[in-house]
This record gives sequence, structure tokens and C-alpha cells, in this order.
Amino acid sequence: MNNFLNEKSLTKLEDTVTEVEKSTSAEIVIAIARFSESYRDVPIIFGFILSMLTLIFILFSPFDIHTWFVMPFVVITYFVGYIICTKIELFMRLFTREERRREQVKRAAKIAFFEESVSATKDRTGILFYLSLFEKRVEILSDLGIDGKISKDKWNSLTIELNKALCGQKPLEDFSDKLATCISFLSVSFPPGEENPDEIMNRPRIRG
Repeated sequence: MNNFLNEKSLTKLEDTVTEVEKSTSAEIVIAIARFSESYRDVPIIFGFILSMLTLIFILFSPFDIHTWFVMPFVVITYFVGYIICTKIELFMRLFTREERRREQVKRAAKIAFFEESVSATKDRTGILFYLSLFEKRVEILSDLGIDGKISKDKWNSLTIELNKALCGQKPLEDFSDKLATCISFLSVSFPPGEENPDEIMNRPRIRG
């Protein structure tokens, strides 16, 4: 998933935003985060479980292990488990609930909306596409000038398609293609106008 963060990928997404904004007065902002939360408790829990399994193995092991080695083995196993969990996303995902990941993405998207100045447009027509790589989720937040003029069904449908794209064989290409489909309804409700100034930079923002 980190292929979203290299220069080629960021340029591709920037070009997609530029292309979309040619057909609409709305301003598209893409924010990409590796994680929407630190999940600091997860490696601790994983390390603790691994150390307890080690202790149980030692206590019931048929091998003669000197008591002096019990505590060092348990402590070392804890830190090994902690490090493994922080380095391998699979373990982080296994020890976090889907509901928790979903809520963290929603919360982080709201923070990004303000920190990335999505509302800093004359007619309040900014739209945030918040992409969280670890959680493999997308959240779309629109400013006051957009709300009410684009139905929630359209945004929900696009969000579902973007989330599917992240889990596909070509996540970057699929995400970019699906993002471009918002032209079909943004150009109708928010045509570009004569000047159509670019009020917010099109380059994706990397968060955390």
C-alpha cells in the first residue's frame, strides 16, 4: 500500500485532481495517512500474550530449564513480540477490530479536513478525500457549499467504490479511475465557470 506514497503515485493522483477540477468549480483535496491512529496498545498486548505463552511453555515443558532463565526468556519474548507487531501490519490488523479501525479513520478525516484547510475556498466548495493505508479505508468530507447539493447516496456510492479499489490488484490505478468519476455529478452541480481559479494546491498531502 505504500506505493501511494512514492513520487510517481503522488504525481498521478495530482494529475487526476487537476483533470477533475477542469470540469468543476469544486476543489479536491487528497490526504494520505499511513495510519489513522498509533494503535500503541496493540504491540503491548501482542508482546504480553507471546510472553505468557512462553511462560506456560516453560512451566509445562519436558525440558529442564533453570529458573534463572525463566524471567529473561519471558522478557525477551515480550520485546520480540512487541517489535514484530510494530513491523508487520498483519499482526496489527489481526489485533484490532474492524469497528475500531473504521471509527479512527472517520475521526482522523475530520481532523485532516481542518488541518489541511479544505474550507479555505471562497464559496466553501472544498472536498476532502482522506485515504488511510493501514486501515484500507477512504472517507469523503465536503464543505458547506457542497453539502445538500450532492446527495449522500452519490458520496456513499463513491466511497464504497474507492474502498473496493484499495483492496484490488491495482489499488492506485483503480483509486485514481474511481476518483475521476466524480466529474459526472460535480460538473453538473458545480460547473467550472469562466475563471475557475485553483484555490487549493492539487498535490496530495502526506499525513503522519
